[in-house]
Amino acid sequence: MIRTVLKEFKTHILILSIILYFLLFTQRISVADLDALSYVQGAFSLKTIGNYVNLNGNPLNHWSPGYSFLLSLIPLNPLKTAFIINLISLVICSYSIFKILEKQKIRESFLITIYITFGFLYSISIYAKPDILTFALFFFSFYIYLFNENPNFKIFFLSIIGSLIFFKKIAILFLPSIIIADIIFNKKIKNLKIFLIPLFIYLLTIACIVYYDYIAIGKIQPDTHLFRTTSYFYEVKRFFYEFFRLFTFNWYGSIINSPGIFFFILINLFTIFLITKIKLNFNILFINGIILLFLFFLLQLLINFHFTPRLLAYSFILILLSFNFDKINFKKWTFIIALIFINLVFQKTTLNNQGYNNAIYQNGIKEIIKYVPKNYKIYSNSFGLLEINGISQEAINSINKLKNLKENHCFIYFDHENYDRILTIIYFKMHQVDKEKIPKNLIKLKELNKKELYCNKND
Repeated sequence: MIRTVLKEFKTHILILSIILYFLLFTQRISVADLDALSYVQGAFSLKTIGNYVNLNGNPLNHWSPGYSFLLSLIPLNPLKTAFIINLISLVICSYSIFKILEKQKIRESFLITIYITFGFLYSISIYAKPDILTFALFFFSFYIYLFNENPNFKIFFLSIIGSLIFFKKIAILFLPSIIIADIIFNKKIKNLKIFLIPLFIYLLTIACIVYYDYIAIGKIQPDTHLFRTTSYFYEVKRFFYEFFRLFTFNWYGSIINSPGIFFFILINLFTIFLITKIKLNFNILFINGIILLFLFFLLQLLINFHFTPRLLAYSFILILLSFNFDKINFKKWTFIIALIFINLVFQKTTLNNQGYNNAIYQNGIKEIIKYVPKNYKIYSNSFGLLEINGISQEAINSINKLKNLKENHCFIYFDHENYDRILTIIYFKMHQVDKEKIPKNLIKLKELNKKELYCNKND
């Protein structure tokens, strides 16, 4: 009965399942690192002053401007816009993967798509970052390139792939990998004409990004990409670890000495078991995936970036889609999907991964801001909580620095714990430090929802 319903309405059920899954487990978009925070600040700046900078006026050239630009176009709060865009992107990406599998007549294509979606794809869709959007545009365009017979459609969607650098700089490898794979697979340049316009768009996009970087920061490449913070071999080691840590399995925060270690072992052992059952197909998908993965390794020699699935999984998924899964039956796919679902339910009920956008932190911020005197410079004991509301401020990470508070300065004190598993959101608590260190010139103007507003009493 279940199999019959799936067969008849599987596309509709797939889309509905993904929407319900996302809405059930994602009440708020997560802003849990500097990347997400910077994209949100960039959106606010583009809305207000038309420039891609953070709220203190510093350039954001480390991050491609496309996502922030997209968030700024819609007349909603960028956080709400990110929620909507990421949900739509998740559906499009999953649908594209499903159609690629179906076109190859892969058994259990519905469940394979659910496995990829409920695990890895969902894990990157909950953050205010362009990863899931880039995955969606890449895989939908790749699906059209592979299976649509209209050359104009192929040209258009290959051009989209060529322009994805506007959203993620790692996308600089996408179009070259497709062209190289096409030459290898066909043993000649079979589709030269359909690549000419996409190549032009690709080179034009690179030129625009380089020109923008040079105008904004006086360099063609931000130092943050050139400066090597880790060794090449460290990143290679990270590649193997994080494949099992963040692609086949995902847990927010450390899994050591936590229930996460149980799910980590169970899910990955079963994943390895499934890998032993698959059969390799040497097709265009496999070649594309291998070429792209090889180019990622080459790029790491030139610029510094983390070898994490969030950046590399385009190649993982292409290779995965090339396999023959005939020996993995309905029950095995259902079992691993159930493990992923249970793991996520457990995390959502025991962990916090919303970062700066946690409702506990955000409740009351807009209300207390109303009491800040006009034209006062704002300080706080947190970096990020005000910024994701489009409010410029300077973070104070030590109570000793409060003594530098001057006239026309105010201080918003967040009297919260650090709820996030990874981020340090609250820098210090007043009741936990020596009261002698609290400047005598502070006067409390307002208290609301564990948020206190102070100003210099000499003002």
